[in-house]
Amino acid sequence: MIIALLLVLFNVFLLIFPRIVLTASREGLLLWFNNVLPGLLPFMIATNMLILSGYAKSFAKIFSPFMQKFFRLPGEAGIALFVGLTSGYPVGAKTVADLQRAGQISGAQAQHLLAFCNNAGPIFILGVVGAGMFQSAQVGYILWASHVLAAIITGISAKGFANPARVSSSNPVRSIANALEKPVQVSPENAQKPAISRLAFTVLKGVRNFCRNDSEAVRRISSNSPVSSKKVIFSKSNSASPDSVEKSHSPMPFARALSESVKNSMDAITIIGGLIIFFAVVVALIEMLPIPGAEIIASVFEVTNGSQYAAGLPHTAFSLGLAAFIIGFGGFSVHAQTAHFMAGLGINFGKYFLAKIFHGTTAAALTIFLHFILDIL
Repeated sequence: MIIALLLVLFNVFLLIFPRIVLTASREGLLLWFNNVLPGLLPFMIATNMLILSGYAKSFAKIFSPFMQKFFRLPGEAGIALFVGLTSGYPVGAKTVADLQRAGQISGAQAQHLLAFCNNAGPIFILGVVGAGMFQSAQVGYILWASHVLAAIITGISAKGFANPARVSSSNPVRSIANALEKPVQVSPENAQKPAISRLAFTVLKGVRNFCRNDSEAVRRISSNSPVSSKKVIFSKSNSASPDSVEKSHSPMPFARALSESVKNSMDAITIIGGLIIFFAVVVALIEMLPIPGAEIIASVFEVTNGSQYAAGLPHTAFSLGLAAFIIGFGGFSVHAQTAHFMAGLGINFGKYFLAKIFHGTTAAALTIFLHFILDIL
């Protein structure tokens, strides 16, 4: 109900302040066209090609020792971490989604990986925030170092996210499947029980195979059951579990991988552009409200605006820490983009949100610590 009222209020503001809306929309469009589109699209296409063509598995051997030792994740996950640290929001999240859909990581591993691989890029931190907003290259390097270290600390702290038992325990269907994982021994006494008992046993066994995405076994069971006269059809798309890892994905030829990557990346970059424009309008409307702290509220919606707000404060340890937190947190615009890419993959967005708060807080603490150690301002 609250969301509905906010949407109605938002539409009313669109009618009352058309000039502000048009100006903000134009600024958001130019930001996307001049910076986001040329900056992120090549990374998206190249990363998608690595995954679809199967070359990501070759690089997995390089990342495997580091990823296994520190994060208990497979080498394929190193691609997402590397891309997330070098390209910027939200390419890390998209790479995690692509890896899971390609069957190279499980749902539990994707939950863990998403907690620390969706990061701001060095060009944004060093160039836009450091040299541009704070007018100091040293500030940029401190913010970037703190951001990277905080991401690694977050990944180490979030190891529990990759525990399949924890992820599946919140899903009652998967819990039933785990409980039925072991074969059930039927005694001669149970074999003599009425047909209704045998039917219940058949249904439970079917649920197990349904959760294990074994549709062929389900059809064999149903054909032997007392209700075999009626066909039971399970859709493969509906039976797929977020924790399952498909092994049937074969690498695509180069030409097909290129075309699919371009198509996929163009769709993704268009969604990102729409969300940037939308949140640019939201931020503009919030900043014009005659309420105390409107600028602070607006700063958590979009990372660029938030960094600009922090840089506009007196350059002290507090302003540096605030900028580090905003960059690490990412802003609601980035989280909306992340939610789009992870839709349908069974990701617990609450865990991701808490991880980003932890990332921002850790980055702020590291930045303040480095500020006093190096005495740069």
